[in-house]
Amino acid sequence: MKKLNILLLLILSLGSNAKNINSQNLTGTNYYLVNQNDVIVAGFGNTMTGIIPDQDVILSAGLYRFKGVGSSSGIFYFGGVGFPSGSTSRATNFINVSAGTYDISFSGNNYVFTVVTFATWKIEIGYSDLFRRFNDMGDGSYCLSNLIFSSTYMGSNEIRFRHTDNAGAITRFTIASFPMGQLAPSNAYFSVPLGTYTVCVGSDMSFSFTNSLNVEEVNLEKASVYPNPTEDEWNLKLKNNSKNSIEIYNCLGKKVNEYTFIGDTFSINSTTLSSGIYFAHILSDNDLTVVKLVKK
Repeated sequence: MKKLNILLLLILSLGSNAKNINSQNLTGTNYYLVNQNDVIVAGFGNTMTGIIPDQDVILSAGLYRFKGVGSSSGIFYFGGVGFPSGSTSRATNFINVSAGTYDISFSGNNYVFTVVTFATWKIEIGYSDLFRRFNDMGDGSYCLSNLIFSSTYMGSNEIRFRHTDNAGAITRFTIASFPMGQLAPSNAYFSVPLGTYTVCVGSDMSFSFTNSLNVEEVNLEKASVYPNPTEDEWNLKLKNNSKNSIEIYNCLGKKVNEYTFIGDTFSINSTTLSSGIYFAHILSDNDLTVVKLVKK
């Protein structure tokens, strides 16, 4: 009977540990994707709001699972059986992954492997293999909106740019000035002032950082815009009734449209613009107001 009780306690203990695999506290733990030999092939950043996806991970065909390493919780694993997406299961299960390049997201309970098949620009943050992909603006430029650098965001504001061509070759670039200038091939990192930015790269290797939050916060009492984002037009409502001139700029500072009108309302047609972030510079009686516009 004593041996039976000990065996029962052991079974209950193992069941409890298996259950806790998927209920681990994700905050404060480093997460990785490892192969069958426990070799790390991808890393995931962690913030107070959850796990940050990893991008452009090149994987050979094989078996993989997720691994958590915490200062207090030790090492634990998240397995799975579905591909390219599924729910995590017992630690002994592995995900059978096909060869390819993937964006990988992982929540602790679910995972998704998304195939990446195109060349693009990205920004590398810190020294943690964390990437953020730029959106193709359709005019030779690439932009990334609401990129946050704070004292708690990955613990770093060190960045460098990264480009992957159609053949898979990777070139890294750094910047020598802020908030705009020319990219230069280099593996060096550059320190960006804390803030929230829209970042763009042009076909001529120019770049720009625009402080997204400041543009909106400073001008709320002077002008409003709706709908924003839009698919066809923006409606501006100004807090004046005088002659106004408007210039529309893309993220790289290139002027794409300009208008003049009298009154406190005006509609801007966006159908000829590519999806992305734009800025309306409104000059009224020598008073400049800048409004951020988002085209779907």
